[in-house]
Amino acid sequence: MALSPHLQKLVEEARRKHAEKQAAAASPQKSNTSAGLSRVQAPLHLKPTVQTSHAGSVLTASSTFQSITGVPLNEKQLQAVELAMRGQSFNLCGAAGTGKTTATREVISQLVRLPHVGQLENSTKHLSRGESSVVIISFTNKAVNNIKKFLPPDLKRHCLTYHKLLEYKPAKSFDEMELAALGLSGIDPKTGDSKKTGMFLPTYNKIYKLPHISTVIVEESSMVGTDLHQKLLDALPNPERTQFIFLGDLNQLPPIFGPSILGFSLLERSTVELTHVYRQALESPIITLAHQIREGRGFIDRFQKSGRLTEEGYTDDRGEHGKVVIRPWKKKLESYAATKTMLKAFLIPLVSSPSYDFENSVILCPFNKSFGTVDLNLGIADALGKQRGAEVWEVVARYQKSYWAVDDRVLVDRREAIITKIAPTPGYDGPITELPSTEMDRWGRIPGKQQAHPTATEEEIKRLQNEKAEDILSSLVVGGDGEETKNLASHTITVQFLDDGASLELSSAGAINAMQFSYVLTIHKSQGSEWKKVYLLLHYSHNTMISRELLYTAITRARQELTIICEPDRGTGPKHVVNTLTRGASNPEIKGVSLQEKAAYFQAKKRSMV
Repeated sequence: MALSPHLQKLVEEARRKHAEKQAAAASPQKSNTSAGLSRVQAPLHLKPTVQTSHAGSVLTASSTFQSITGVPLNEKQLQAVELAMRGQSFNLCGAAGTGKTTATREVISQLVRLPHVGQLENSTKHLSRGESSVVIISFTNKAVNNIKKFLPPDLKRHCLTYHKLLEYKPAKSFDEMELAALGLSGIDPKTGDSKKTGMFLPTYNKIYKLPHISTVIVEESSMVGTDLHQKLLDALPNPERTQFIFLGDLNQLPPIFGPSILGFSLLERSTVELTHVYRQALESPIITLAHQIREGRGFIDRFQKSGRLTEEGYTDDRGEHGKVVIRPWKKKLESYAATKTMLKAFLIPLVSSPSYDFENSVILCPFNKSFGTVDLNLGIADALGKQRGAEVWEVVARYQKSYWAVDDRVLVDRREAIITKIAPTPGYDGPITELPSTEMDRWGRIPGKQQAHPTATEEEIKRLQNEKAEDILSSLVVGGDGEETKNLASHTITVQFLDDGASLELSSAGAINAMQFSYVLTIHKSQGSEWKKVYLLLHYSHNTMISRELLYTAITRARQELTIICEPDRGTGPKHVVNTLTRGASNPEIKGVSLQEKAAYFQAKKRSMV
C-alpha cells in the first residue's frame, strides 16, 4: 500500500531532521552506538524516556495517522510507532498488561509500508531476495512464534532465532583458513586434538555477510546476551544503517550466558516505556500477583489484607478474568520424597486426566536437578507410557542411555514435538541395547528381571562373553572405528513438531542427548511463551536461587489459570520463615524496580566491563 504524497513528504522531512540531529550528536567524535554497544569511552548516562514533546507527532498526528490494526493506541504506544516510522532505533519496554504486543503489531504493520524499509537484495537459507527487509528475531523459537501469529504470510518467514538467521553449523564444516580468519583455531593447543567436534559457528560472520537488513526487531530482548547480539552485528554489512527495535521486559529473567543486550541498549537508544496497566489486565489476579512480585512486595492476601501465606492455601477466582490457586506444602520434605509425593499425589493424576489439555497447559519448575524437571519428567513419561501400553526403547548415544516411546512429548531445539517413530540406526556399531518392551520403565528397569533381553543373537552373546574386559569397556565408550560412527546413536528417533507439523529425524548422539521430555519445563525454557493454564512447582531446596525475575517470568506465562505449589509462612517472631513468593520477590537479579533504577545497574555493569 503506497503512502499518500502528503504523508510521503512528512516521512522524508522527519527522516531528514532525525539524520541532522544524529550527525550533530556524533560530532566531533563519531559513534557507532546505533548498531550495538558504544565503543566510545564517554561518560555514561541513561537516555530519557521519550516524551511526546521530544519525539513530536509528525507521522502519528491525528489528522494524518491511520491505524492499520484498528486498535486504539495510547500516547506512549503512538510514540513507539512514531519512532519506528521515522526509521529511528529505540527500545520498547513494558511489564505485563501494558499493551506492548498491541504496539508491536502496529509498528510492524506500519514499517512494511515505509520507504526506509527496502527489499532484500540477496537470498539466504531463510530470507528471499525481493521480500521486505524487516526481520523479527529472538533467542528462542517460542518467542518469535508468539509474534508470528499476527503477521502476514510473507513476514512469517522472517520470524527467526538469532541462530537460524546466522545459520549456525558444525565447526567441522569450516576449513582451517576460515577458522583462522575468524580468530579461531580448530586445534586445542594443550592437547593437540580437534576442537571442531560438537562446536557450532555462524555461517554469516565477519567475513561472510548477510544481505543488508533495513529493520531488525528483537523480541524478548531481555533474554538475548550481548555476545550473541555482537555476532549479528559482525554479520551485517552496514549495521549502522540498520534500524534496531528492542522489545522487552527487564522484569523477566536475564540471559543464561552474559548480560542482557536490552539493559545496555537503555544506555544507547531512546526508550519508550509503557507504564499504563490496562483495567482489564488489572482485573486479572495473575497480573495483580505478577506486579506484586515485580514491585518486590511478594504475596498479599487480598481478602485478609495480609502478607502471610497460611498452610490452608489461597484462592483468588475472578471468573473470566482469571484464577490463582496457591497450594502450600503441608510439611517440609527432602527432594527425593518431595518428588515422589508430587508425582503420586498431584502430577500423575493431573496429566492422566482426559480433561488435561497438553496444548494449552504447562508445568514449570525452576531447575533440572534435585526436585527438578529431570525426575518429574521421567515419572510422568513412565506413567503415561504405561497408561497407553507404550513400547519403551533403550537408546544408546555415546556415553548415555535413555528410554523413549512413540507418542512421548519432547522438546527438540526448544520446540515442542511428539515422537512418531523409533528404529535402529543403520551403521551403528556401538554397545548392544535392550529389546523394546512394554514392561520396561523410563529408567531401563523391567520388574522381576535384572536385565532385559539384548538385541544380540546367541553367537554375538558368546563372542561378547569371550572378549577381554578392556575390549568390552572400549566398545562401550567409543564404539565403531570412525568419528561419524562414534557420533551415531543406536536408534533414529523421528519427531513431529507441534508448531508447523514438520518432521525431523534424530540419529546423532548429540541430538538424542539434547532432547528432553516436555511435560515439565524449566522457567528459562518457558520464556517467550504463554499457556492458558500454568502449574508452578517450587520446593524449599530452590530457596537460595529463587529470584524476583524467576517468579515474575513464571507467573506471566499464565493466561487464564495459575496454580502454585510452594512453601507457606512457617513459625512466628524470631522463628518466622517467610513464604517462597515473598522471599523470591525480595531477591532481584537486576537491582531496582523502575527502568531508571535498572538502567543504573547496567551503567555500573558497563563501567566494570571497560
